[in-house]
Amino acid sequence: MKTMNLIFAAALMMASSVRAAEPDAAVLPGFDAPVPVSSGAQTPTAHPPAVKKRRKRPPALPKAKARKAKPDVPGPTAAGGYAAPHKKRHKKTSAAPALPAKPSGPDRVPLPDGRWTSEVRSALERLLASRGSDAPGFDPDNPPLAVVSLDALAAAHSPGDALFSLLVDSAGFRCDAPFWKLVPVSVGRERIRAGFDAFHAAPRAVWTKDASYLMYRKAFYKARREVCSLWGAQECARWKASLLSGFTVEQATTAVRAALERSLEMPVGMERVGDYAEDPEPVEVQPGLRRIPEIEDLCLKLREKGFELWAMSLSDQNSAEAFALTYGPPGASCFEAERVLGVRPVPSSGTLTAEIFSPVPHGTGQAELFLQKIGRAAALVVGGAESQELFKLSELSVRVSPEEALPGVGTQRDARALSQPAFKPVRQPQPLPTGR
Repeated sequence: MKTMNLIFAAALMMASSVRAAEPDAAVLPGFDAPVPVSSGAQTPTAHPPAVKKRRKRPPALPKAKARKAKPDVPGPTAAGGYAAPHKKRHKKTSAAPALPAKPSGPDRVPLPDGRWTSEVRSALERLLASRGSDAPGFDPDNPPLAVVSLDALAAAHSPGDALFSLLVDSAGFRCDAPFWKLVPVSVGRERIRAGFDAFHAAPRAVWTKDASYLMYRKAFYKARREVCSLWGAQECARWKASLLSGFTVEQATTAVRAALERSLEMPVGMERVGDYAEDPEPVEVQPGLRRIPEIEDLCLKLREKGFELWAMSLSDQNSAEAFALTYGPPGASCFEAERVLGVRPVPSSGTLTAEIFSPVPHGTGQAELFLQKIGRAAALVVGGAESQELFKLSELSVRVSPEEALPGVGTQRDARALSQPAFKPVRQPQPLPTGR
């Protein structure tokens, strides 16, 4: 037993001596196991580089079947708009047979060749198509209205002035005491009356050589010029119509026809009326009267397309009515007598008086008379400066202006109206048709 203990102690001593002879060990960075370090002088030892462990990639999934792309939907873009979708391509198929188009009316109804401006012509042709009898919704019981002014527009000169010229040149006024009171003293009544008293008893064949007749004639035309200049167009029209007082309706009708026959065949232009041939201050008058072809063509086309046509004039009613009825071929006049509105003297027992019905068709009076007689808006008004108020009651307005005063399209006062330069009269005579 003692021997066994001695053997065990010797073994322990041998193990201790072996551990003392071994160098110390240390664990260096980058290594998993301790690295022996010598107890003597230290020399640098190269360390192997660190090796990163690679991650294993996951096994690839099986490829899924591609889905059919849906058509793009419009969506917002960076610029703030919307992107248009890509058009989906479809398989080409045979096209179905096209259905016949629904018939529609013409865009324009052409007017005959004339001197209209291109803008006015286009507007008139479109109106004829859009409001005429071929247009959808046309009602023959309530047709569109068209209004035309006669004086210095549909006529070169004025039918009322044609009558005035005839009665002055033929000394055809009543020239009695009530008549002379109608001529203001301020415009030369005494001179006119003195000349008349001096020549009217002489044979008519010698009048044109009589100095008193020449004085009377110039003084009467000068009086008209001054009345119209001082009183304005509306009051001048009243005055000229009042000079017919004392005429019966039949006498006035006969005089009007004679005036139209005379003026429609007289030369167009100005006549210089003086006291004598070398008079340095003659009065210029326009005796010739003509229908304007473009206005006649327009009126015929308006009637053809179902428009209800009206005429307005500053001439006396008889002159305006008789002249309006000359528009159009015989038996197919553009106008009807009851749709012509002129200056109307008040009759008394079949005789005309100096009193005039109101309103007179000029300016605001023209619009008032239109509303009294018609009472609904017009599709078209063709007029001059006297129609400015009437233009406001119309869908389309054409303002005929003297060429030298044409301001362009419209004016500050009637910007709604299209402007048309005045038509120059034709030179050829226009004999009054038989039966008119």
